[in-house]
Amino acid sequence: MLLIRFLIAILDSLNLLSRNSHPTSELVQSESELWKLLVIFLFSGIIHPVVEEFSFRLCISKNLKIFSYGLSLSFSFILVLFLKLYELIDFNYEISFIIMLLVIAAPVGFVLKIFTTKVKLNVNLKSITIVSSLLFALIHLNITNYQYDLFQYSVILLPYFLKRFVYSYARITIGMSSCIILHILNNSFFFLINALI
Repeated sequence: MLLIRFLIAILDSLNLLSRNSHPTSELVQSESELWKLLVIFLFSGIIHPVVEEFSFRLCISKNLKIFSYGLSLSFSFILVLFLKLYELIDFNYEISFIIMLLVIAAPVGFVLKIFTTKVKLNVNLKSITIVSSLLFALIHLNITNYQYDLFQYSVILLPYFLKRFVYSYARITIGMSSCIILHILNNSFFFLINALI
């Protein structure tokens, strides 16, 4: 991941990438009041990693009930992101997720649980890990400026895919708490670097 970040920095310095900075970077670097920085840290460093991990990592399970509810959380997350991206809902980011998770994820998860139990679905953890990692990378397209070719998108999104893959491996081998902790550490480090800048 460090090599990929280094490659992105080189491409950026050669003006081969005209990428926007991450929205959280801009927010942190523009804020000077300590209490506002603490609120930003609470959301970007703790709440978002927990929500994203449950939304994308919970489905990586052989247990059909957990798989079903995890899949419904992923669907709800992507739906809220899509609605926010196209300004079809005007809620705060976190409030939108809470509403959508309650309104969509619970009933969809219940229906998926019944369906997967009846058809005796066999969950392939490797496939789910790859799909989950790819979806995680793709949801981060909103931080780019949509003016890239395929190679540039690949270079920018590869670190997100690799992080997700590492988190997924931690989820399978150690458990859900491990991937949440890894994600919190990653986002907290990112926040601290931007706060120092």
